[in-house]
Amino acid sequence: MSGAASAQRGLILPALIVLLGLGGLGWLLAHHDTPADRAARQLAAEVRTTRALASARQALIGFAATYREQGHPTADYGYLPCPDLDGDGSAETCGNQGRSVIGRLPWLTLNLPDLRDGAGECLWYAVSGNVKNNPKPTALNWDSTGSFRLVEG
Repeated sequence: MSGAASAQRGLILPALIVLLGLGGLGWLLAHHDTPADRAARQLAAEVRTTRALASARQALIGFAATYREQGHPTADYGYLPCPDLDGDGSAETCGNQGRSVIGRLPWLTLNLPDLRDGAGECLWYAVSGNVKNNPKPTALNWDSTGSFRLVEG
């Protein structure tokens, strides 16, 4: 073997070490999680959640405001759908009359896309037994009250 071939063979290992070092440094820089990156992800998640909640709110108001026109000509306005209890996106029959129920937002019933919060989870939804449509309360009018109480803390 000549001296030139022997010298070239000796440079492969240092070149490989330098190449691996540069690759590792590039990977570290690409995956470095700065506080600004975390804040940007948090803000994006909050924006996604806010938009999903706003869409759900509008759809629920629309459902209640048009309940009579949606195939219930003898019913009053104001009823809300029952939650999705089995994960298929559709409202279910939910418990006894007057009993509040919690489940997932019935996005198919509300003609919405599959809304998700900033963490990618389905939206939770609770409906008071005094305004749910299946089974309906004895009476629903301007004097009907909900059955939820929000407590701070």
